[in-house]
Amino acid sequence: MSRAPTLHRPAGGTITLASRASSRRTAYAALVMAVGLTGAYAESIPNFEMLTLSAFAAGVLLGMRDGAAVAGLTMLAYTLLNPYGPAHPWVMASQVVGMAFAGVAGAL
Repeated sequence: MSRAPTLHRPAGGTITLASRASSRRTAYAALVMAVGLTGAYAESIPNFEMLTLSAFAAGVLLGMRDGAAVAGLTMLAYTLLNPYGPAHPWVMASQVVGMAFAGVAGAL
């Protein structure tokens, strides 16, 4: 990976700009979250979870740390926005941790 571009100020300090890779990673994260949430509500194939597949893809695309974070946030959004109402906090926490493990599995 390339380093972020830097600007040098006359006073001797440096300013680091955001690189294009961080913008791309943010776009991938948003895309994976959107696909996961859309697929979770539009299931038509029995026994096929689009949400878990998108969590796994987040691990493949973004690596272990970011994949787990995106997978966990996707599951948190799905659990909070569930049409049947949000789950009990213990159930919600276990769902988020379990989906984060799916993101980690994608990175391995």
